[in-house]
Amino acid sequence: MAIYSVRRETEGFSASFRVCDIRGVGVGSCDQFLTELCQRDCSVYTQRAYAIGLAHFFNWLHHAGMDPDDLTRQIVGSYIAEFARGDRQGAVASSRTHRSRQPRTINHRISVLSSYFDYCIRCDTEDDHGPWNGRVNPASGNPLADAPRHGMIGRDLPQHRPHRDGFRRRVPRVVPQRLDPSEVQRLIDTASSWRDKSILTLLSRAGQRIGDWSALAGRAWRFRHDAGRRRL
Repeated sequence: MAIYSVRRETEGFSASFRVCDIRGVGVGSCDQFLTELCQRDCSVYTQRAYAIGLAHFFNWLHHAGMDPDDLTRQIVGSYIAEFARGDRQGAVASSRTHRSRQPRTINHRISVLSSYFDYCIRCDTEDDHGPWNGRVNPASGNPLADAPRHGMIGRDLPQHRPHRDGFRRRVPRVVPQRLDPSEVQRLIDTASSWRDKSILTLLSRAGQRIGDWSALAGRAWRFRHDAGRRRL
């Protein structure tokens, strides 16, 4: 049974969200955090997603019998592991077999917790008292992240630092589908002018991207193109 849920409150043309228990009592830190998101002009969808994430996390803490002010990195790691194994949720119910949550969904939930803990730490540290005063963020703060990846002396480049902590999942890159040469040739043949045929031929044989034709990224190509025309 869910103890905490998300309540939407509408005032005029604006909407806000709260995390409340079964008695309708809100969680003060969550409400203040969500209010800050609204003041930062975050979209309604972002506010709702963060509220749902916090409500889910507080429900997990309640069923696990843990105090929100005594969280450690290990406890957050246990929640993330259980959340990752949970069923995928969507607008349409599915009778398919169990499928774990995707890396992007897991990373989004980590971002929700990290932002919330950052807010709690910042507020208590500014007040110089409170359970989160001077603490390390248990969702993203890794004391080992401040240590350099290498200790070699004499390098001019900045020292390497880890880009991911231990909780975030690696999102697989989707490789663009390769066009069949016959399809490319058919596309060139159907072009309406010799100009379009030339552009399509250049793009296909040089492997250029659309960004190479922008005002900034295409400067080098246009410079070489204009220099070649001047030589001619």
